[in-house]
Amino acid sequence: VEMSDGRVLCTIADVCGKGLQAALVTFSIHTMIRALADYGRDLTEIIERLNSHLSEYLPDDSFVTMLCVAIDPRTGVMEYVNCGHLPPYLFGPLGNSRRLSASDNPPLGIAPSRFSSRQDRLAKSEILFIYTDGLTELCNGARQMLGEEELSGIDTKPLVGHLAAWNYFQSVSAPVNDAFIKTWKTYIKNPKRV
Repeated sequence: VEMSDGRVLCTIADVCGKGLQAALVTFSIHTMIRALADYGRDLTEIIERLNSHLSEYLPDDSFVTMLCVAIDPRTGVMEYVNCGHLPPYLFGPLGNSRRLSASDNPPLGIAPSRFSSRQDRLAKSEILFIYTDGLTELCNGARQMLGEEELSGIDTKPLVGHLAAWNYFQSVSAPVNDAFIKTWKTYIKNPKRV
């Protein structure tokens, strides 16, 4: 979501539970994030208002973990609020990775709370990697879970190679590239797209 200050807001959430209730909560979160981001709200204010709503309406046995990251595409400066979610990683071009700070904040929907944000910087050659426990709980043939520790050992060179190719594609001025980029930018700014 593009924020009124020019930053791009990326969110990921994991709703406790399954089925229709979890789907409806997810839809509600999506709608509220878009609405609050459209009106120039501060990142912690967005989370606090969302948490206030969820605390009032979620059943007692439910909660939501969430990570919200606001990235300034001009500078790479990131502000993020982690609400009990798994910590994000930054993957570098040489296969290196670093884990961003874990959460100091509670999950959403438990009780009204104050939330704090942290800052970091995303270098042009880095990839922000956000995920849910659906990834860390993947099992191999021996029924061993991937686990969070294994993420730091992932070979990210192919991912960064794709990012470099995308950046190169955007830099080449050709009618077909220009048409694609124009269509892509129109698509991502369309508020009706889900």
